[in-house]
Amino acid sequence: VGAQFSFFMWDNDFSHRRLESINLNTVNRGGPGGFFKTLVEKDAGFRMRLADRIRKYFFDGGMMTQEQVEEDLDGLRTCLSKSIIAETARWGGQISHSGAFYTPDTFDQAVDWMSDVFPANRIDHVIQQMRDTTLSETSIPLYPSIDAPTLNQYGGNVPVGFDLEITGQDGTLYYTLDGSDPRLANGAVNGAASAAVTPTTRSVMVPSTTVVKARVRSAGEWSALTEAIFVTDTPASSSNLVISEIHYHPSLIQGEGSEFVEIMNISGERISLDGVKFSEGILYSFATLDYLDPGERLVLVSDVVAFQATYGTSVDIFGTYNLNLSNGGEAVTLTAANGSVIDHVTYGDLSPWPVSADGDGASLVRVAPTAGLDSELPESWRASVMGGGTPGASDSLSFTGSSGEQLYLYAIGSQDCGAISLEGGVAYFEHDRVLAADDAVVAIEVSSDLLNWSSTGVVFSEQAPHVGGISRMRWQLPAGGLPRYFVRIVVTEVP
Repeated sequence: VGAQFSFFMWDNDFSHRRLESINLNTVNRGGPGGFFKTLVEKDAGFRMRLADRIRKYFFDGGMMTQEQVEEDLDGLRTCLSKSIIAETARWGGQISHSGAFYTPDTFDQAVDWMSDVFPANRIDHVIQQMRDTTLSETSIPLYPSIDAPTLNQYGGNVPVGFDLEITGQDGTLYYTLDGSDPRLANGAVNGAASAAVTPTTRSVMVPSTTVVKARVRSAGEWSALTEAIFVTDTPASSSNLVISEIHYHPSLIQGEGSEFVEIMNISGERISLDGVKFSEGILYSFATLDYLDPGERLVLVSDVVAFQATYGTSVDIFGTYNLNLSNGGEAVTLTAANGSVIDHVTYGDLSPWPVSADGDGASLVRVAPTAGLDSELPESWRASVMGGGTPGASDSLSFTGSSGEQLYLYAIGSQDCGAISLEGGVAYFEHDRVLAADDAVVAIEVSSDLLNWSSTGVVFSEQAPHVGGISRMRWQLPAGGLPRYFVRIVVTEVP
């Protein structure tokens, strides 16, 4: 039940390399084609889906367009550039069909031909072949003779109110802005579709993130589907999206498979997750229409069953990622659609990272996620107050005071000013910290004259397991150079 067919290609470029003909027709070559022929003959819905796939992949930046073929083959060339040296040596003194010995240059020449020369004209021939080829007794072609509608832009990020132009020829243009197909499954017209007699160009305002679908219908025949997604939300970036919680090593009671990662929109506007992905530590890619509202968090897990066994079903699971988080620490990277790094952290399981997150039940929680703290620094992370953390929510306490004294008490938990100790000639400073006080950022500064203060040389060294939500923080002070130390705790309210 639920099994699918898998098709394996072997030397799929052989006929092209041997014949070097853009007119080669391999549409109906037997083998799996027999099963394919039956579907085309018997299922009108399959024929339409086939046409839609052809439209998607052979036009407007699809995977079979020349620009994408060139990009893909160049990427494969780079991956194989080293191993092809050994591969050509394996063929020994064999001579290629061109009369030359196989060398890495032979490989490069073949790739150049396949990426630059062959697809330049081949694509148009394939489309025409599919329009000329019929595999059914009803003489219905594999690809409709009616051209699909064209757009002045095929999706992407656009401003609210973008003027989209939809052009159709040879029949009636039908289009929708709600993501539904203008053609119903039975071949009838979708009542939600707008219509216009062609030839025409319709101007449509894009009011928000929108899925546009359009077809042309003539004499009862439908064109293939033109589909595009226009995103008006602000693209995710390092200024609006952070990794906010990581539960990398659940306790034995919680269960190893209950790990999770949480991200948070720290901005005041909805952001698009189009093209965003976790590329290191875990693997997960967000879809084009995925988004996060202001202040919203989402949770990714490695094992839905194990996670729900620990947290129940009340926590919304956005998706399931590949790979598992390392119990010993590793790098986790979140990247944007343009390849830039949105957030990156290399967490550890030893001090100065919170050791209670390493199998003792706590999760790693981002300190003051909206404050823009360096995610690579262990002092930018804390242990969760609650065992197992708070996936999809927060354990933070809001600051409701107004004075500096109230802010200090909120962050430190008392009037305690901390203490300096000397161990093996190294000076340390310790102070209390209310873990959940994420509306405040705490820094340690030193001075020799009470006039000039700096945090240069102050290194975070330990976060002790909390007692009643208060943890003891330890900092190593600068070594040498100062005849005496004055140390102060600086508490800053997060806007």
